Amino acid sequence: MPVSMKTFAQTPRALKTATLDNLVLVPGSEFQFKQHRQELANTLPKGTTLIILPQTGKERSTLETVAHTMKSKGQPVEIRESAHSHITVL
Repeated sequence: MPVSMKTFAQTPRALKTATLDNLVLVPGSEFQFKQHRQELANTLPKGTTLIILPQTGKERSTLETVAHTMKSKGQPVEIRESAHSHITVL
């Protein structure tokens, strides 16, 4: 029996032509600081990717690799260290 493909509505023209001002990559532990990160990203030149590095862990090395790859392709990248420790909510 053949597998059927799901069909989706055609992408709106506005979405096809939209461009991102800036992109922010953060580890999940930093998501609670979303508003602050957005404000920081808005101060950067258009087209810059802001990458927030956690203090330690596997996420840090992954984001460092992403930053290196993007820079090697000529994309503007701003790297910042996380100023926040992991916060445990009880």
